[in-house]
Amino acid sequence: MGICSARNSFSQYDGADNPDGRRLIVYGAYTRVARAREIASDLQQTLAGELEHDPAFDGDAPLLAAFFIAGYTAVLVETARRLIAGEPADTIADDHRARLERLFDALSSGFVPRP
Repeated sequence: MGICSARNSFSQYDGADNPDGRRLIVYGAYTRVARAREIASDLQQTLAGELEHDPAFDGDAPLLAAFFIAGYTAVLVETARRLIAGEPADTIADDHRARLERLFDALSSGFVPRP
């Protein structure tokens, strides 16, 4: 989903006060959200399909795929929020990597083979 600046033709400054002194109205936000959800669903189905065909994986492929997409989405949204708030990109990148590592650790140690 795209983030638009006040100078972008897809957004408009509405005069409200925010930390940076502006607020944006993003045109077509509902269609962008719907498209983002469609992409996430496609990625989830693709990942589940790959896991189901991987002989080294002996777990619940649709469930793992759903957890992975949800976890990655949470990491990505937080990273985007911090970038928009103006935090330094270097710090954010390091935290983004660390959160992804924690996600991978949680997923790998939290799933056990099917009985």
